[in-house]
Amino acid sequence: MLFSPKNVRDKRIIQEDLDELINMGIEENIHLEYKRELNSNENIAKTFSSFANSDGGNIIYGILEEEHKPVNINPLDPKDIKERLDNIAHNGIDPPLNIKIWPVDIQTETNQGQAYVVYVPKKYPYLHYAKTNHRYYKRTNFSSVPMERYEIEQAFKLIIEKETSINLVLDKIEKEFVSLNEDHNLEIRLLVCPVQYGEKFFQISVKMNNFLDETIPKTPNFHNDIIYRTGQSVSESFRVNDYFFPFYQGEHPASCIIKDNGIIIYNLSYNVYEDYELEEFYQINDIYDKDDISLVIERGILPQQILFHREINADYLMGFFNFISKFYDHLHYFGDLLIKFKVKGIGNCTDYHVGSKFRQRRLEPIEKVYSSEIVQDKPFNIIKDFFNPILIGFGYLPIDSDTFFSHVEHNLLVRQ
Repeated sequence: MLFSPKNVRDKRIIQEDLDELINMGIEENIHLEYKRELNSNENIAKTFSSFANSDGGNIIYGILEEEHKPVNINPLDPKDIKERLDNIAHNGIDPPLNIKIWPVDIQTETNQGQAYVVYVPKKYPYLHYAKTNHRYYKRTNFSSVPMERYEIEQAFKLIIEKETSINLVLDKIEKEFVSLNEDHNLEIRLLVCPVQYGEKFFQISVKMNNFLDETIPKTPNFHNDIIYRTGQSVSESFRVNDYFFPFYQGEHPASCIIKDNGIIIYNLSYNVYEDYELEEFYQINDIYDKDDISLVIERGILPQQILFHREINADYLMGFFNFISKFYDHLHYFGDLLIKFKVKGIGNCTDYHVGSKFRQRRLEPIEKVYSSEIVQDKPFNIIKDFFNPILIGFGYLPIDSDTFFSHVEHNLLVRQ
């Protein structure tokens, strides 16, 4: 029995689930380990590393085992345990490891407390290093052992092959996507790809149509109307092996393509303002003091005078991450996501608001891997990761970066 985000009922585990493991005598194996209590931080990190570098699985803290079989439940004092496990996964493992922890309330004749079921996802061939131990570990049937040098080399070779394969697929889909968008000059593009993607994530079906029909119009926005182009709907945009959605964000075109292998490409435009239009923009948005950063970034807009009179609405991107969180959850995918962020070359750089502060004529793609939990729980952190180097590249921030982005995030939350 494996407890994972995909098969846990109602997102919780109860004492009867652990009793069943004991009654059935489920033995420890490559996917399962019992721990009577938490041991040292070094040992916990070692165990996390071994599961991640193998095939994933569960470590259950609070179960006594003999001969590798569970004997009884040993309730633990819940004080700070969940926080400690989470801290080791994020600070004792390199790169940080996102685990799922289910506290289980336990009541016995002599004691009460909690047991902890930890789900460690499979990350291989992306290896995770136990920092204090200075080792990569792997899981055998009953133990965690250091990986051999040839095993580490093989994993890194597989990563190169996998990333080459993914990039070839993404390049092919992006070319197709560009041909579908040839009527629009869309400047911002996000490519999202499951790192462990297969041939097909889903089948085209009425159920999938209904899910997208309910989700797509509602999510690439924070209180912004999404309008399909005249005469187009989900059913009319239906294709044999993917979905393509052209729509408008307010007055600006955008589009989204969803492939049956789980890859998503999202494209949107930013608005370009002439000098006389800027004044009108300030009036419409009640921005009277142009030097007041809290007013300038009202509505989640990154200051357009920084971006060559371009307006980039961060709320549209927050909405997109809200959508992909729902999408991959719907497909029961809880692995890592490769996200590529591209901004079209800026072009003419004679803008007098920027002048000598302009540093680069075009922006190189930004590419990072995030866990699906980060996408779900901290989407603004991703937006910050993307925009920070862009603003630094432009050579100008009115205040320090952290303060600037805290203003943007605050205004987005206020608007929800």
